[in-house]
Amino acid sequence: MNRRVVALLIGLMSLGLFVAAIILMAPQTSFEKSTITAEEYNSIRAARKQDDSLELKNLKFNGQKVYFAGKDNTWYYSLVKEWANAHNPSVRYDSNTPASIAFGGAITDEQIKSGEPIKLIIYNDNSYREYELAITTLPIIELSYDSKKLSREDIDLKFELFDNRGNSVKRVTQTGGKIHIRGGMSSAREKKSYRLNLRYKSPGEHDRNADEPLLGMREDDDWIMYAPYADSEKLRKPFNEALWYETSKTNDAINRPTGIESRWVETIENGKYTGLYTLCTTISEKTLGIAKNSQGKYDDYIIKKQGWVNTRHEINDMPLTGTYELKTNEDKASSTLNREARTFIHNVFDQPDNEYAEESIEINSLIDTLLFTQLIEDTDTIREKTFKNIYLARITTKDGKKTAFIPWDLDTTWGNGWDVGASYRSPANRKISIDGFIDGIFGQNDALKKKMAERYKTLRQSLWSENRLMELIDEQEELIFESGAYAREARAWENSDLIRDTAKRNLDQFRRFVKKRLEYVDYFFGLRDTEPEYEEFKAI
Repeated sequence: MNRRVVALLIGLMSLGLFVAAIILMAPQTSFEKSTITAEEYNSIRAARKQDDSLELKNLKFNGQKVYFAGKDNTWYYSLVKEWANAHNPSVRYDSNTPASIAFGGAITDEQIKSGEPIKLIIYNDNSYREYELAITTLPIIELSYDSKKLSREDIDLKFELFDNRGNSVKRVTQTGGKIHIRGGMSSAREKKSYRLNLRYKSPGEHDRNADEPLLGMREDDDWIMYAPYADSEKLRKPFNEALWYETSKTNDAINRPTGIESRWVETIENGKYTGLYTLCTTISEKTLGIAKNSQGKYDDYIIKKQGWVNTRHEINDMPLTGTYELKTNEDKASSTLNREARTFIHNVFDQPDNEYAEESIEINSLIDTLLFTQLIEDTDTIREKTFKNIYLARITTKDGKKTAFIPWDLDTTWGNGWDVGASYRSPANRKISIDGFIDGIFGQNDALKKKMAERYKTLRQSLWSENRLMELIDEQEELIFESGAYAREARAWENSDLIRDTAKRNLDQFRRFVKKRLEYVDYFFGLRDTEPEYEEFKAI
């Protein structure tokens, strides 16, 4: 065949493909130009028939993916506030047949806060199909897994995160991984919390950990997605995590934060919107800067205390039993770390040796943990001489090996209980028995208690001042409520703990509780001479 003819045929074919692409891909427009009035919207519907075979595909705003929850028939736009045209993004879309697109309202801050979706319609001369468009100022996570196999055992996961932070250098993170349900009693709730292990395939088709710095947090492959189900305001755990992260930075020999960071996200699971989660890392060797030695072993370790029962621990080669768990990845049955851990538990908690405890414990870390437990009214951590929900990290410092105390699982705080409907179950004047805990380890130690009172006074003048706590609450309110996420969460999980009075959906009552709690803790530590007047708080 003549080369010119071949070239002409190829050119015609390319032109045909280009034209077809143009037909199926609408020309770029702006959101405002595609916004119509209610009358125009109703006119489109009246002149056409509804046809669900008409599909909207690959919707993009400002060149970025808008996420689709097919089971809810809703598109989710994660707005990047720093974009100049964030409220009027450029719009591109695919449809399975030529069609136009229109939106039934403008994107405004008031509309975003309401959590109400905007109507979205695609149509041609004969047909139309309706969708909804939700706008959020939070990042979005999309999870895909076999829901029939979801359990406490790992199953395969496809993970995607849209990072809407203005300074993000990686807008979209896509990877494989594993997922399983986490939590104790909370795992029985209809909304689950998850543990994720992000993985990828190497060029040699080997599974490798995918260490990702998600949403500006540290690089890691292990992540937790926490579901704030039994918390009417939804903020307690991330609020406490932010407060502890600041508190733990510089007051002990470890000289680094012993807490974790967390970020709010909205989530789509297997095509269904599942609402608010906090994404966070775990307490691990990475958190505390614990590294392996030249022989590839750990010299330091982390223990997790996760139950109330104090089981006896014999100093022998048997593994840890009871409610203590050695988290550091070693041969738990015979390792040196295991023997060291059991020695510490025996001499500090089982048969307390006061001198051993003073020498072994990072005292500033213990003081901050106990003060923090008292401040946030953590009813699920300290009970007289026993405890749970604390990590014990044995770390080599300039002063030798010291054991730091690290609180975790911070949801049953600020008056909240673990069960649904228990918001403000505990009054603001409740006193946690941290004195009994100290006496159980150190005996009557008035010098240590005096040091605690001095540290509390210092914290109240800085990190724990009323102004600073209110700033942190303001930040949480903007993230949860101003984004519209709380309203969407309430619709998605109507049986969860919620602020039922929609006219009071803000953090005003929580602010009042925190201020009243500060008054009482000031009284406990001698910063007030008279006991504060009692105030009752109820779910609203």
